[in-house]
Amino acid sequence: MRDPDIQALLDNGVSGIVFPDVNTAAEARLAVAAGRFGPLGRRSVTGGYPWFDYQGVPPAEALPAIEAATLLACMIETREGVRNVEAIAAVPGIDVIHVGMNDLLTDMGKPGQYADPDWPRRWTASRRPAKLMASSSAAVATATRRRRRRSSAAARNS
Repeated sequence: MRDPDIQALLDNGVSGIVFPDVNTAAEARLAVAAGRFGPLGRRSVTGGYPWFDYQGVPPAEALPAIEAATLLACMIETREGVRNVEAIAAVPGIDVIHVGMNDLLTDMGKPGQYADPDWPRRWTASRRPAKLMASSSAAVATATRRRRRRSSAAARNS
């Protein structure tokens, strides 16, 4: 989460980052610090972005559009992450929680035992936050639709 490439990747047009092996809300906050502009994060503001063909767009216009187009995901891959998943999901700026089931089952001492009753399928229950989904494709699709709606709304209002 302190990888200097995160800033370079995002500044060069990558629209999302998956942070692996997030175990605590503090680690999720480090992810947000790396991937979001202030006030949520500490991502540096540059002079031009690929979304605007590297033209000088005022930050007051550019940053909200870039934020709306950026997806941050945390992977839960250990029992510690499972114990803290609600707190991780509650961190402002995190869009998706993805359960890395192979690593999680291995951490549980049950590699490859996908039908095990201890596997946390209950996270997909309707009462859980939308961020808590066991299927990465469903989670990314949900977050992407939300981002597109925000971007469309921002475009209509400008």
